[in-house]
Amino acid sequence: MVDEAARASTTLGVSDLQRGERHELQDVVIRWVQPPGGWFKLNIDGAVNRISRVAACCGVVRDHEGNCWLL
Repeated sequence: MVDEAARASTTLGVSDLQRGERHELQDVVIRWVQPPGGWFKLNIDGAVNRISRVAACCGVVRDHEGNCWLL
C-alpha cells in the first residue's frame, strides 16, 4: 500500500478577516485509502481562478497496490 499523507489547514474567508474575527488553524492529515483487491480508485480535483476565469482539472487512477496512472 502506498502511504501518502498530506497536510492541509483550514482556510479563512476574506469576509472573516475583514470583520476581524479570529479563527484557530488546525492541521488535518489527509490520506489516500487503497481500494479493495482487483479494484481501481479515481481521485479528481479541479480549480477555477475567478479573476482570469481559467479552470484546470486533473485525475489519478490507482489500483489496490498503489500503482497510478495520470489522466
